[in-house]
Amino acid sequence: MSVQTAGLTVQAGDFDRAVLEELGEPFELVEIPLDEIDIDRSRRVLHQVRFDLDAYNQDHVDALATVLEQDGELPPGIAHRDQDGHYVILSGNHRYPAHQQAKRQAMKFYVVTGLEGVPTTDPRAQDVALRANVAHGEPVPIEHRLEQASRLVETGHYSIKDAARALVVPEGKLRDQVEKINSRRRLAEVGVPLSEKDIPISVARRLNAIASNRVLEEAAKLVPKMAQKAEETNRLVVAINEARSEQEQLQIVEQTAQALDAAGTVQAKARKLKGGALVSPKIRRFDGALGVIVRFDPAELAKQNLPTEFRDHLRTRLGEAVAALAAVQENV
Repeated sequence: MSVQTAGLTVQAGDFDRAVLEELGEPFELVEIPLDEIDIDRSRRVLHQVRFDLDAYNQDHVDALATVLEQDGELPPGIAHRDQDGHYVILSGNHRYPAHQQAKRQAMKFYVVTGLEGVPTTDPRAQDVALRANVAHGEPVPIEHRLEQASRLVETGHYSIKDAARALVVPEGKLRDQVEKINSRRRLAEVGVPLSEKDIPISVARRLNAIASNRVLEEAAKLVPKMAQKAEETNRLVVAINEARSEQEQLQIVEQTAQALDAAGTVQAKARKLKGGALVSPKIRRFDGALGVIVRFDPAELAKQNLPTEFRDHLRTRLGEAVAALAAVQENV
């Protein structure tokens, strides 16, 4: 039988209780016999929190066991009864074997009464486990905490700001992590094969700015053909988002596909005739700029009530551009 212990007093370093109080989770302090703990389910929680096979640290267990063997006490852990009535440890997976090693028969836990009968995979239970394991014990590497924080955001219960504060990670890095995950997930949802080589994460994030899933899928197919993936994708996304309708956006994608195919043919010929010569990034940027000019609708100027000074500026620039394009044409 589990015996409830009276007199809840916070011990030095009692971070688990502090976490529960901060989260507003009701709990009782209970001394639980060690053989009533479901250690397999508890270990799964530990590995979910720390993400690696070395999450269990025997040196840390030995140090804790030494405290107990010298008649010291450790702060209580956190546990809850899951949907099958099993006690599962949410925090204290090193203190538990330390109690075993020190020949103790029971261990004190804060049993979260609000999680009674809830699966350990429930966001609230995961929240408690993540928060408590970051607050104390063996340090959790920042890359693991970022992954954990992104999970909290995915539950919908946390904003990026709140999750970053809860798991002590830089908000900017967490935002970057969430954007990466969302970009990859959306590409997968529209049926785009995920390959870091063909579509780097920076490119995936830029593609995510395309609202239409249909246009996104078609645009993503072009990325592996691009020589300068980030730069060319950025130009393509800008052009797509400037178009008014999905049909116009698809036309832009088609035009870009034709340009890439043509460039590929030219490059193939160049490699054959000149021993590996390629179209340079500068020429590719120039070709992209020409595409912007070709797609520009002159009617836009008539719709705008432009200041006289700016109109004069545009006329001057157009004159310069015409002269420059004439010179370029002579060299093509």
